[in-house]
Amino acid sequence: MRDYACGSRPPREQILETLVSSDGSAAAILTRNAYGAVVLNAAYMLFVDVDLPPPTLRDRLARLVGRTGIEPAPARLRERLESIGGSFRLYRTAAGLRVIATDRIFTPGSPNAERLMRELGADPAFVQLCRAQKTFRARLTPKPWRCGLQAPSSDFPRQDGEALRQSRPG
Repeated sequence: MRDYACGSRPPREQILETLVSSDGSAAAILTRNAYGAVVLNAAYMLFVDVDLPPPTLRDRLARLVGRTGIEPAPARLRERLESIGGSFRLYRTAAGLRVIATDRIFTPGSPNAERLMRELGADPAFVQLCRAQKTFRARLTPKPWRCGLQAPSSDFPRQDGEALRQSRPG
């Protein structure tokens, strides 16, 4: 599966913290993925990442001269969310937009959640990942290469001594 390491099993990621709900069940788990980013794995809070095409040269030039205007993709997504009804938060990510449902509970893998994810333009591989892992996932920290850093030389969690040694600076 492109860009997502998943199958039919739960993630094999380092667990950083478990967030417990009032009834004692796990509401969310913070994990570290294979390249070191922190990921929120939420039991019922729906996240949908919508990738946008990279900006064209014309888009970048318009931004340089201060003529940004209303971008069509976010405007279309807002219109779609308004037609669905309910309360959503929409914010920009490095590659597009993220939608968070704030007024209702969704169950990962449910027909309702998957239909909404598809309608909003989620990557089909991400929809499958949420179903397989039974969580909605949102990366909380950037991908290393987007910050000018190299991807780690070994996957997290690092268990052998050599991988741990190489991962520490200086």
